Amino acid sequence: MLERQHLTFARPATEFEAHELDTLLGHSLLTSVKQGELIRRNAVAGQGRNESVA
Repeated sequence: MLERQHLTFARPATEFEAHELDTLLGHSLLTSVKQGELIRRNAVAGQGRNESVA
């Protein structure tokens, strides 16, 4: 599950912006993401274009 200490925001924001933090917290990743790597929207459970948000 994603927690605040797992996340760092950088610019330019291409997937998630800092004001979307609450939409990420508590969700699980569907793929492995290394530290410093961009988290794509479709890699977060409930955030993909074809998934409904719970």
